[in-house]
Amino acid sequence: ALVLFSIDCIVFAVLAFPGFQASYLIDILFHAWVMYYLILGVKNAEEAILNPEPVLDFNATYDGAGVYTGNPEGEGPLTTSDLGLPLESKKEKILIRYSACEMDIQVRRTPKLIELIINGKVYARKEESVIQTNYRISAMYKGIKVETEYNQASQILYVDGVKMAGKTRFF
Repeated sequence: ALVLFSIDCIVFAVLAFPGFQASYLIDILFHAWVMYYLILGVKNAEEAILNPEPVLDFNATYDGAGVYTGNPEGEGPLTTSDLGLPLESKKEKILIRYSACEMDIQVRRTPKLIELIINGKVYARKEESVIQTNYRISAMYKGIKVETEYNQASQILYVDGVKMAGKTRFF
């Protein structure tokens, strides 16, 4: 798609340059916008091919959410170390609550903090800035990967990669 659209841009430039009109500005902006996203897509695809997501195993030690624990021989459940009980806060909001696989999962928001709570204990925590940005936090619980993602205006909960709950967030 990038190659074909690049050819289209070249042909457009050759034909539009001799008799340039102000109405071509919209076409030029549209071509620049599409080229930007095509190049961004190719760049991200290349990064995904070169750096695939790691496959989790019982000998993994860290995935960004916490420290994995498990039997050194590779037996037993793979679980992220819990970070203790949720921090006390006068102002809190449960963004998502879901029960699955003998787990009571909550995504909780307090001032400047997002917590992924499983069965009453925090397994992942992320500081939230003043300007809300997209994020994804995850934890392993008895070999099951639990993730929550905020993307533009949606809070989504995944269990083993399957979307289990979602909610539109406006603030």
